[in-house]
Amino acid sequence: MCLCIIVAMEHSPYEYHILSNARLKDVQSLFQEIFSKRVSMEYLQAKYNTSWTGVQNICFLAYHSGKPVAFYGATPQIFIHQGKQFLVAQAGDSMTLPAHQRKGLHKKLALLSYARMQTLGIRFVYAFHSENTYHSCKKLNWKEGPRMRGFWVKTGTLPWGKVARRLPGLKAWHKRRSARLLKVHTLNNGAEKWSTIPKQVEKMQVDYRSAFFAYKTFTPNAICEFSGARFWIKCESIISVGAVQFERLEQLVSGIEELKRLGKKLGLPQILFQTTRGSVINEWLESHYTGFDSWLVGYFAFEEGIPFTDWQISFGDLDTF
Repeated sequence: MCLCIIVAMEHSPYEYHILSNARLKDVQSLFQEIFSKRVSMEYLQAKYNTSWTGVQNICFLAYHSGKPVAFYGATPQIFIHQGKQFLVAQAGDSMTLPAHQRKGLHKKLALLSYARMQTLGIRFVYAFHSENTYHSCKKLNWKEGPRMRGFWVKTGTLPWGKVARRLPGLKAWHKRRSARLLKVHTLNNGAEKWSTIPKQVEKMQVDYRSAFFAYKTFTPNAICEFSGARFWIKCESIISVGAVQFERLEQLVSGIEELKRLGKKLGLPQILFQTTRGSVINEWLESHYTGFDSWLVGYFAFEEGIPFTDWQISFGDLDTF
């Protein structure tokens, strides 16, 4: 049964509907019309199939004369803090057709989504801010959370792989080469093994359980092992590191050197780390590389007592990683 909400607003030409699998085609059309971006239905179905969390369809679309004109996207996540799990949501994929901007649609869709989140027991919503989302969320009284620190690690190769990714005739070849080389290092049962490592339970963070990694397969990422350290990575025009696990610092150091060698084989000149200030990997990277201020993470809390000062964020938390 499709849950449909039509908000009664006097003289309003808009209708508001909760996201459903049947309405994903409307999200797809908005991506194409607003960003000229082709997003497959398979991608959207996988991204918005969040049944593994126990919560589904927490965001809304706006329609004008039956046509989709705006979307406020959000997906639920399971967090853990001091051994206790709870639900949060990450906002993303928000968009409005130019002809319907400045009509309050973003705010209306956001408030509808927040109301639904609260009924489902979600404790707060957060986002990795772009300049646009920062200003729009400021109008909704969002708070500023941690600012992440980024680090570029050079692999020492020319960017021939990055160029290949941009050429239609070579892009597919480079993807196959990346998959083949990643397979050599991909950890068997990596998600299960990652889940068995004791977590920093004093920190509030995404619970990187097996179900989370299974859900994240809608993007080309892999859990790989280098020198005993586990790296959750994506290889596209750069190597992006979503998270790292290691027991000894020398494993991290040697693992990064191996990751550089992988970059050379793929013609990818840079490895990108995104870290939370004060984390072990952040402190090591700060002492060996020049960092830069990256994403500001913002949040809107639905209740009191959430330990935002103990929040540890990883690049892999991002909805598109």
